[in-house]
Amino acid sequence: MNKNKFWLSNKLFTVLVTSFFIVITSSSSLAQALLAYNEYIFLGTTHGVLRSTDKGKTWVHVNSGLPTEAALTDFAILRNRSQVRVYASTFYSGGSFVSTNFGESWDAFNEGLPLNKADKDYGIDKDYYPALWALATRGSDIFTGMSHDGIYAYFNTGTQWTEINSGLPTRDKDIRSLGVCNSTVFAGTDRNGIFRWNDNNRSWSAVNTGIERNEFGSYWQIRTFVATGTKIFAGSFGSGVFRSTNNGINWSAVNSGLTDLHIHDLTVSNNCIFAATKLGLFCSTDDGASWTAYGKDIQGKEVKYLAATSIDLYVLTKSAEFFHYNLKHNPVSEKYDMKMQTELFLRDSFFKYKPFKITFNDDFKNWILKSIPSNVPPFYGDVSISKLENEMSDSEILSKLGNPKPFTVNEFAAIIRHLLLKQPYGEDGLLANHMGQFNIFYVRLKKKTVVVDIGWWDIDRDLRNWQIDVYDLDHSGGKWTKDSYVFSRD
Repeated sequence: MNKNKFWLSNKLFTVLVTSFFIVITSSSSLAQALLAYNEYIFLGTTHGVLRSTDKGKTWVHVNSGLPTEAALTDFAILRNRSQVRVYASTFYSGGSFVSTNFGESWDAFNEGLPLNKADKDYGIDKDYYPALWALATRGSDIFTGMSHDGIYAYFNTGTQWTEINSGLPTRDKDIRSLGVCNSTVFAGTDRNGIFRWNDNNRSWSAVNTGIERNEFGSYWQIRTFVATGTKIFAGSFGSGVFRSTNNGINWSAVNSGLTDLHIHDLTVSNNCIFAATKLGLFCSTDDGASWTAYGKDIQGKEVKYLAATSIDLYVLTKSAEFFHYNLKHNPVSEKYDMKMQTELFLRDSFFKYKPFKITFNDDFKNWILKSIPSNVPPFYGDVSISKLENEMSDSEILSKLGNPKPFTVNEFAAIIRHLLLKQPYGEDGLLANHMGQFNIFYVRLKKKTVVVDIGWWDIDRDLRNWQIDVYDLDHSGGKWTKDSYVFSRD
């Protein structure tokens, strides 16, 4: 299934990034963690680990060495010159684990972690490791945060995990998140705010100036951190996003544009900070000063987990819907394959007996309609959609997009029918539907390539219709208006 997902801005285009989504876990196996590294995506569930190497299209179980039905809570990557290690933490499921072969096998990594005694009164018949909520790496050091047991570190000079709880609350050491900004480690707690690690005195100190308290006098749960440059962002579950530009000494709320302040996760990629909330996905391109809702179809959904590489963003919702967005940098356009599949249809059934009002110019009738066969074959292929952020001519657009192969007449007819049937009366959808915006297609005729535009006209109640016109390229030296959409073959 294909869905339009979100907007991504750059100098000349804003791109409607499009992607598939799939449901990858059942109601009996809940997703709890997400990690992306190069071509690998790891999904932690209450029943082990799933891995994908094709951007989430297919998944395999990679649980060799993990306990049966291990409940994963977090992942972390540690890189050195010769090896990449993937670390995984679990919820009362055997402690921590490490893989040196991208999940093909896992080994327990627990030396030094606290081990709780069995309690048969509660149905626990063997010793067990506590719930590990969070992982983070800093250079060759590894940190894990636990429920009630605080924080342990595996320093590169050590041989086992070491308790590092000095400075944390005596009774309530429920750690929910860990983050690193440059070389400084931050810990987010369930109700005691944020703590910062000091390597010199090997202790933690509370750094909550500017962090909002809830109505009960405690801090909102700090669920996530992300850093960009010298700035660190903390996501709270109730008071939104906080930013510090001075290593945690002071924090300020940066929530303008957010319609929900329950932050599940934060990540950064391609100069955008992404926030997962109970009411959808948001992005900031100005260090949190303002946020924009991304993706009509995902808004209103509870987004739980995010993972990103330099070119890809992966999103997982509470209902286990997995979304992939391609953020591959291009000087003009960010493009992603939208797998569009249409069906065979009779030409006259669409262009003569249609569920909406549509008009054409004479050249469209003569150049395009006469070339469409009686039976229009299905189209199945990749389509990209870009939004002009400046006025541009056809030559400029085609050059910036890398001169994509034009659509054939049959392909154009199949695609435009498919899109119009979803927006017959100017509803919101993939086609731009505001007056002054155009939907631009480049179509190859027998002897030349032409540009076809379709726009929604809403002058009054009697003049509401789609209008399709066709022109020679760069006709009359004109330029297409800002905010128009360009449909091209990926």
